[in-house]
Amino acid sequence: MTYSLIQRLSGSFLSIATFTIAPSVALAEKADIEFLPLEVKEGFVCAENTSNQESFEFWLGWDREELPDWALNDVRRDLGRLISHKAGEQSELIKTIISKLEQGFEAYERHHALVDLIKLDLQLTQSDLSQTKVYFDDALQVAASMPPVSKNFMSNLILRKVFDAPAETGLDLKISAANEGDADALFELTNYQEHPFVQDVWGINSEITVLLAFGSLLGEYDENYCNRARKIAREYADGNFVKRDLKASIVWYQHLAELGDVSSTWKVAELNMFGPKVERNEALVSDYLMKAYRQGYEPAVDGVLKYIKAEDYARAHLPMMETILIEAAEKGHANALNALVRYYKTGQPFGYQSEKLTQLLERQYLSGNAEAALQLAIEMMQVSPLKDDRVKKIVLYLEAAMESTNNSTKAIAFNLLRSLPKTAAIDASHPTSTISSDKEAS
Repeated sequence: MTYSLIQRLSGSFLSIATFTIAPSVALAEKADIEFLPLEVKEGFVCAENTSNQESFEFWLGWDREELPDWALNDVRRDLGRLISHKAGEQSELIKTIISKLEQGFEAYERHHALVDLIKLDLQLTQSDLSQTKVYFDDALQVAASMPPVSKNFMSNLILRKVFDAPAETGLDLKISAANEGDADALFELTNYQEHPFVQDVWGINSEITVLLAFGSLLGEYDENYCNRARKIAREYADGNFVKRDLKASIVWYQHLAELGDVSSTWKVAELNMFGPKVERNEALVSDYLMKAYRQGYEPAVDGVLKYIKAEDYARAHLPMMETILIEAAEKGHANALNALVRYYKTGQPFGYQSEKLTQLLERQYLSGNAEAALQLAIEMMQVSPLKDDRVKKIVLYLEAAMESTNNSTKAIAFNLLRSLPKTAAIDASHPTSTISSDKEAS
């Protein structure tokens, strides 16, 4: 069944969407909806990072006097991050910010302050919430004037029984937030479809409710468009409110990847690497995994290592994965280097590659990689007997390893040096000059 939906309810949050709903879906089941991305306006790209680290750090060094001349959304974004990440060590600073904002920041109203104080107290996990309950009761009195996200926050405090209040009050706040286009409120309403109050006041089935949530997430083509669209992709992957659909999730992540969102480029690869075998598209792995790595997405390297460890990879992907690991090792990625040492020595999955391993370690040693120097020393110590020229080379590598900032590497190198013949240690009494001359000669 296909519908065209135009401006549902007072929120005006969905312009036009074409979507499909599977027929005869029981109310208790998750919605089965195919919701596709629209063609994005020409030239639009995902912002690299919508959070402003500089403004966040401004508050940590704030003189507690002058307030910045910023938009309310930016101030509350930073305040939310402070509460989430710094509540324990910066609670007094956060309370001062809230107080100063309420006194001197016109757009920051009393209900903003009350909600932020509640969030701070809950983040601190205090056993005594008597003062928090006072904030909650005061906030409930002005909840009608709150923005939809705050209404939904208050609703959840009631429905999750954090504080006592009638369930209908919580549901009424959630419905109000939903009417104003809050996506989380819309999604969560599907959990209460059978409640008589929701049936009476809301009266919209779960499929249309989820559709409205998806539509509200799209919204304007602004700097947060990609963050919101990413929630649609995650919802299809997780299946919290809709029937889980890996293919639909990948469609949305591909849409975002085309807009330059690097994390979504990785997600296309990841879902096809680790998703259920019957739902994977192996052809997408090589392309999107290499794109994510080339675009500087660091978790892609550890993703390759995880993929190999799972032993559930397509052999056609091995050359691409080896290339990524070699390049990452050359750039100093310790996990990639250590993994290649292990893979080349065991022969799995790239085959025995002793010469390639030695060349890789030598290049890393010459560029100052202490861990590579230790690996070279260990490799050379496996060969018996240890002749003088070989021992001298081993000492050279171990002394380089002693320059590591990693205590484990230093300790291993130190004890290996002690295990070598005394004459070798004497020959290497000037490690710095010896290492430098060896590298220059190479």
